[in-house]
Parts: sequence; structure tokens; C-alpha cells
Amino acid sequence: PCKQSPHKKNRTHASERHRLNMCRLATQDLPWAEVDDFDITAPAPSYSWRTAEAMHAKFPQAHLFWLMGTDQWEALPRWNRPDYFSELVDIIVFSRNTPPQARTGYKMHPILGHHPASSTDIRKAPHPAWLAPPVLEYIQANNLYPSSKSSLND
Repeated sequence: PCKQSPHKKNRTHASERHRLNMCRLATQDLPWAEVDDFDITAPAPSYSWRTAEAMHAKFPQAHLFWLMGTDQWEALPRWNRPDYFSELVDIIVFSRNTPPQARTGYKMHPILGHHPASSTDIRKAPHPAWLAPPVLEYIQANNLYPSSKSSLND
């Protein structure tokens, strides 16, 4: 998980520890998945190219992919060192409506999907169909998103 996105400085979210635990719970049954705390433990600011660079060094033979939504794909040119970032990873862009526009110099793989909720929607009203059951239980046990408590048991 990201420590604190430089683009989202005023947003509140679960603590780094909680987000790391939720990532581990969400991937516990995926033997190929590895949750890494690099971004959380690295010095600020939290730039994606630094994380991609660290993963490239840690897994030099790996073909790295970065998953993002269309909103971040559109914002990517404003990121810190976006061209260098794109040299390190192929970018998978999940789009709900229209396919993302290709961008010269970026290795982009579009996925057009129909997932009904954004991460903001999930924080507001988590629903078991959207989350791995252990993650939902963790959210409830730790009262992470109290405004959504009434809809957690729907």
C-alpha cells in the first residue's frame, strides 16, 4: 500500500498498519501474490517511481505491472517522473466506461470492466460481494469506516 499519495494529501484513510493488514488478508489465498511494505517504510514523499524502482531491484528478472484506474491514468502526466516510472512497469488501466486513451511512450494494457464501486464507494458502504470476507471482517472488527457500519451487514 501507498504511504501517502502526494496527490491526496488531505484525504483520511485507514492507518498504514491497517491497510497493510488488509492487503495481506486480501491476498492470503493467492500464492503468487506478495504484499510489500516498501512504500510505507520508505522516506517521504511517496512517489510511485520509487516503489517501482525498488521492486525492479528486488525482482530484476520480473516483468512488472502497475494497476490503476482511469482517473490515475489521466493524472499520470502530472506525477513525479512519469516517463521514468513508465520505463519500469507496464501499466494496466481499469476503466468502467470507455477505454483509456493510449499515450505515446507508455506501455498500457486496458481492462474494461463493470465493477460497480470505486474505493471511495467501498469505504462509504462496504459490501461482502466487493471485498474478500477476511477484509470485511477486519474492517468491522477494527471499526475502520464507521460511517458505513449500518450497511456492512446488508
